[in-house]
Amino acid sequence: MTFPVYYRNRHWAVTGYGIERCDGCYALGKLSFWELWDDGMPGLPRHIFEKGHPDYGTKREFMDAWLVAMGVHPRPPKAKPFPHDWYEWLCKRYPELEIER
Repeated sequence: MTFPVYYRNRHWAVTGYGIERCDGCYALGKLSFWELWDDGMPGLPRHIFEKGHPDYGTKREFMDAWLVAMGVHPRPPKAKPFPHDWYEWLCKRYPELEIER
């Protein structure tokens, strides 16, 4: 795992590199946090959620790490900003996350 470690839950850690699985088997660089899919919405949660691998923990565990990571690693100047309604879209698409609005 890359240091420093800013946040850690059972499966994911927010590190100086980006987001890493705690077992060291999967790492996502900080630039990937800000990628948008063709519909203009954030791609990283869908990428992880749709893989559905049990070793990835729950969607909520990943979501918590991703939100922390975006605060630790700010959006690079060349990356497009998320649409204004991305958070509402995420809450509707994945209601099982039980994200407080």
